[in-house]
Amino acid sequence: MQRAAAAVIVIDDTDVSLHDTHPLPESPNRTLMISEAITDHFPDIRRITEIDELDEQDECLLAVHAQAYVRHVLKQCESGDEEIISDNRDVRVCGQESKTAIFKAAAAGVEAVRLIMSGEATAVFCNVRPPGHHAKHGRGAGYCIFNNMAIAVTSLFAHYPKEEHRVAIVDWDVHCGDGTYDWLNDPHNEISSSVIFINTQQHFKWTYPHGRGKPNFEGGGNRRNLYSYNYACGFGDHEDVQQVWTEHIIPLLQQYQPTMIFISCGFDAHEYDLKTSELNFTNETYAWMTTQLKLICPRIVSILEGGYNDLALYEASTAHIRALLE
Repeated sequence: MQRAAAAVIVIDDTDVSLHDTHPLPESPNRTLMISEAITDHFPDIRRITEIDELDEQDECLLAVHAQAYVRHVLKQCESGDEEIISDNRDVRVCGQESKTAIFKAAAAGVEAVRLIMSGEATAVFCNVRPPGHHAKHGRGAGYCIFNNMAIAVTSLFAHYPKEEHRVAIVDWDVHCGDGTYDWLNDPHNEISSSVIFINTQQHFKWTYPHGRGKPNFEGGGNRRNLYSYNYACGFGDHEDVQQVWTEHIIPLLQQYQPTMIFISCGFDAHEYDLKTSELNFTNETYAWMTTQLKLICPRIVSILEGGYNDLALYEASTAHIRALLE
């Protein structure tokens, strides 16, 4: 019997491009390039171009971030100045435009979960910024302000409590998703026992966040189900990726049998993205990884994280979305 084509939806609200913190490389052009790719290659895909901002009192937002931090973000946005809201000088806002982008990015994953759970979609790609996987409970980091991934996963458990959920988060950004890990490893996190976290990245010693993401470092944490597999610097071409996934990641996921997969979809491991990566992922790599995850569980929420080369963003997002559709 021929398998029906997957119902794939793209959340592509261009208001997220209003967040402009030049000269940081996390720029509006990132999502605009992906929007252009969607227009060029997927004219018939269902595309949601306007979503509501997440409410500042949303239960899922406040389950992930301290209320005092949320208020701090709002205060900085209301000031109208490009003020720094973290200790690292790598997280900034530019007034109310940033507020719109930040709260819409946080809302996108929640809406993606709703679309899948309602049966409207099998998979959803969220073309959003600022990214989220470095954001902590009470501070931003690495261009990230709110942890969009953590908020989305939280919404699945909060809004659909009667269903049994086994979630897999796969973070294939070039950098360790340390904010997501810290959220899961918080002893007060009541859902982490139903979540497995797989993180692939460039070598931990030379890549932000420095020292985080040692091979299997999650295994010694408070939550024994957390798992990380990390690349060594200098590896990461397509054949290497296939070997690592075939030997480690795919068997782990097959054994776990997730009911939904969430992808922290960074494109900064791409061979064109020389600013941040010494890995050499290709467009074929992103398509192949996407296909492998679909074969394990077709229900996928994919949320944009890093990626700072225009051509890489355009081509890799095209490969990723095409694989979701096939």
